[in-house]
Amino acid sequence: MKSSDAHPCRFQRRFADLAGGARHTRADAADFLDTLSCVCQELLEAAGCGMLLTDDTGSLNLVSASTEPARLLQRLQLSRSEGPCLDAFHTGRSTQCPDLAHAHTWWPSFAPAARDAGFAAVHTAAMRLRGETIGTLGVYRTEPGAPEPAITVLAQALADVAAAAVRHQRLLSRGAAAGRARPRSAGTEADAAPAGRGTGEPSEATPGAPGAQNPTTGPGRPMKEGRDA
Repeated sequence: MKSSDAHPCRFQRRFADLAGGARHTRADAADFLDTLSCVCQELLEAAGCGMLLTDDTGSLNLVSASTEPARLLQRLQLSRSEGPCLDAFHTGRSTQCPDLAHAHTWWPSFAPAARDAGFAAVHTAAMRLRGETIGTLGVYRTEPGAPEPAITVLAQALADVAAAAVRHQRLLSRGAAAGRARPRSAGTEADAAPAGRGTGEPSEATPGAPGAQNPTTGPGRPMKEGRDA
């Protein structure tokens, strides 16, 4: 019996925590994905997992891996421009190789290296964001055979969680950049306002008087976003 079948409540809670974390975490995306790779290995009952993600230029980079062998194989795919994760990235679809012993024709460098590392099978899931493939999740196994359908579905769901985390972090980064640019113009407008009203409209509060608003924290003053953790 699979551990995920034996403890369905525990499994559902773990996945819910991951999904919630992807939407609300302020942690660095790389840190979150590094943790997610380890959780993927646990939930998918794999021997190793790794993630590749595009940068601002569209180039794939290694962002996380649950084990050192998985990390090396992810890097190998990038350096040799071949492998299941690259296939999934270019096609936008999941890939499966139930027996790496017969994969040398497709991946002449990756397949023997994966077998030397102790892996016998691999499958992947594409990380998609708004219809665009932005990365891949690679799942490595030590026993040959195709993954169960439930595992395939779960792998895709975990890849979607990763994509959600990336989207959230990119939105935070854009918001922080906008926040850094906004205070200068907003401050100029706030400083100019009393001058424009000084010829006939009394000020609502004098700085330092009871009820006066601190100009650095009063309503309408943009707050600078803190540094992303």
